[in-house]
Amino acid sequence: ISIKTNLLKAGRSQKIIHLKHFESKEVTFPVTVDMKKYSKILMEKKEKPLIIGYFSAEPLKISKFQILNLKKKDVVDRLKFSFPIREEHPEEAFTISHYTDSEEKEQLRLPAVESYIPNSANMKVSFSSSALIGMENAFEFYKSNPYFCSEQRTSAFLLALTSGSLLEKFSFVPPDNKAYDFSNIKALFIDEIKDFQGSKGGFGLWKDSRHKSDPYLSAYIAYVLQVAKKAGYNIDERVHSRLIQFLKDYIRTPEKDGYSYILESMSLIALVLSREGEDTDSIHHTLMDKFQDLSLRAKANLSLSIAELKKLKSYNDNSDTKKLFEHIQNGMEFTARKVIIKDIGSGSYGRAFYTDASAIGSVLQALMRLDYNSPLIPKIVQYAVSAKQHLWWDSHSSGNLAYALKMYSDTYEKSSGPRIAGAFLNELSIARANFKGNGKPETFAYTVSLEEIKKHFPKETNVNFIIRNEEKKGRTYYTASLEYQPRLKDVKARDEGFEIKQEIYDIAKVDLKNPHGIKVQDVLERGKVYLVKLSVFNPKPYEQVVLKSPIPSHSEIVNPDFDTEQSGLKIFPTKSRQADDYWWVDPQERMEYRDDKIVLTTSYMYEGLHEYFYLLRPTQKGLAYMPSTEAKLMYEPEVFGRSDSRIIKVR
Repeated sequence: ISIKTNLLKAGRSQKIIHLKHFESKEVTFPVTVDMKKYSKILMEKKEKPLIIGYFSAEPLKISKFQILNLKKKDVVDRLKFSFPIREEHPEEAFTISHYTDSEEKEQLRLPAVESYIPNSANMKVSFSSSALIGMENAFEFYKSNPYFCSEQRTSAFLLALTSGSLLEKFSFVPPDNKAYDFSNIKALFIDEIKDFQGSKGGFGLWKDSRHKSDPYLSAYIAYVLQVAKKAGYNIDERVHSRLIQFLKDYIRTPEKDGYSYILESMSLIALVLSREGEDTDSIHHTLMDKFQDLSLRAKANLSLSIAELKKLKSYNDNSDTKKLFEHIQNGMEFTARKVIIKDIGSGSYGRAFYTDASAIGSVLQALMRLDYNSPLIPKIVQYAVSAKQHLWWDSHSSGNLAYALKMYSDTYEKSSGPRIAGAFLNELSIARANFKGNGKPETFAYTVSLEEIKKHFPKETNVNFIIRNEEKKGRTYYTASLEYQPRLKDVKARDEGFEIKQEIYDIAKVDLKNPHGIKVQDVLERGKVYLVKLSVFNPKPYEQVVLKSPIPSHSEIVNPDFDTEQSGLKIFPTKSRQADDYWWVDPQERMEYRDDKIVLTTSYMYEGLHEYFYLLRPTQKGLAYMPSTEAKLMYEPEVFGRSDSRIIKVR
């Protein structure tokens, strides 16, 4: 018996076996990939080659068969095989995200050519000319979600009002009267909002609603009517005055309701009444007494209300705003691309349209009003610009965030004509954005392969990554990321946002003391079923997480739901539920059983320890490489973690 292949190395390529009549035997050839040949083909062809080979079998003594008039071709057999090489390399990424009015510089380390997998590495650079580019996502929401309730009309008006000349670029022609016509948004809000007003002056969600008025919604409509009046629109003063009186009455005697909803409503009402010139000092004292129970959005709105009443220029000028701002800043966490709001916003917050985006919009307004030079402002704006649908998936978020971005643009972005922005590694140009400067936001995105860059920097080296506004006018927002798969001799555990540990248990030895079985090291028995436990710890909540756990090539994943498997295997878990999880928590987890790995995706992962399980069965004897288990954020690859890789022996 012999084996012959193009890319495999075998200790022995031929073996002799002795068979009796009706006897069968298994013949194995331990092999490894010839990495020199494999790497050479990868570099030359830039594609992964197939392993092609033949198994051959022939009798040692052909003469014994010749007496039966059999020729050699009748007793010699050959079987061709081919299969791809599956590689599981760890992924690493580095990202920077900021803005510049002239030039920004940051040091970046480029890996050596031989230290990463060919064709796995690239550098992505994106430019935006204005923070208002984020509004495009808001208009996209209204294309598919036209409900025409009072809240959505109000938010749509706020969005259209803040868009100004950008409406032509971002808006869309409605196909029929069932879609929003942003060119005629005044009719939908200013002219028809009176139809949603109740007998006591407050507003409901729908026309002719028989339900009681909604205090938070009423305050929100009053807030946007104030914005409309300031922008020069003629509003119905009778509608407005009745609404303000309703809000005053609510403050005096709020009806029984959810505690968080009342606080959320009162903080926005305080802001509205302050802007009306009313004395809101008593409301401020009431809310400050409940300070610890206020959401991030409520604290921001309360800060704005106090600033309006006291005519403050800085949060440091008042003890209450100073206290509020300290907690606002501590209520957020920042990564290279994201702003994470620590508020849960559950319970009756939902009735007050509480979202991360609406909280971010209020915080941004408070920072611009009371902390003009805060370093948090560009981070929040950058997130809003690049977040795509995540922050713009409902009308309340879209309207509030768009209004905050317009305020930011009016305050910080200087008008400029045509200009050019470029990205450089030292003085090597890798991306260039030619902004027309016609008053409309523009965005550019580029991807450059690291192989192209390494022609100029062949060795591992430090370079200056430079973003340059060549005319030094206007503000440019940018995000740049370097993503690659390092070539590592031994893959060690690494924590860049996730700590991961992988353990294997022999489930044949389950008892009360060892509910998962006995933990084994790196030696398994062929044909037995083992439980693989993945422990994932993340210090902060994450969104859109993917967890991949590749298996060694001599093993297979066991799906206990298959009828061909033992029914007793279904008793083993796929995930351990956290004891403090709420019944309504639905992170939309999905586990996929693939030929070579387990892939788990989840839309939300709370901070803390998470445990996941799957079953593994070795099918072939020998040594095989078990790649590291890896977790990362789908849209922020620079946040990742992995376990140690290991060599698994099967007996």
